[in-house]
Amino acid sequence: MQNPLSLVKQTRTVWNKELERPVVEVQVEVKGAPKSWIPLELLVALANLNQNELTNETPVGTTTD
Repeated sequence: MQNPLSLVKQTRTVWNKELERPVVEVQVEVKGAPKSWIPLELLVALANLNQNELTNETPVGTTTD
């Protein structure tokens, strides 16, 4: 697994009017896509997802109640 912080080019702190608090944003560039600013919280959440959570599939051999 790649360290998600290795994708970060720059950081900045901005005021989010909706959340009414400062938010740390990171600039990332992934596989040739243009550089984009995203919240650091989102980058960490995406890094913690496994493939099943990302696709909303139930792992083979498990049941849902």
